[in-house]
Amino acid sequence: MNTHWKLFTNCKSKKSSEKILNRALRSLNINVHAYSIEPYQKGGFVCSFRSETETEDWRQIPYYSLQQGQKLGRNWIISGDISSELVAWTNESAISGLESIEMQILSNE
Repeated sequence: MNTHWKLFTNCKSKKSSEKILNRALRSLNINVHAYSIEPYQKGGFVCSFRSETETEDWRQIPYYSLQQGQKLGRNWIISGDISSELVAWTNESAISGLESIEMQILSNE
């Protein structure tokens, strides 16, 4: 399964956002398939990427994913039907310049 990440930065340039993205990826210590950095309509940039989960067992994925997420931020808000999806959001990042973080995993993907 894949974890879909969105990192919202307050940067004024794509290059600065890429530096923040690289810091986040080093913190997560994961391999990403591809990433994109696009302007965000409310200002700054949004960095999107996906990574594979370490397990395919859905019962373990929410725990593992939140454990990964804690490397980037705290006070995660969880929404969605936890039996089939995990959607988590935080506005409390551990990385300067990173305003908000979203992660999403769908069990049927």
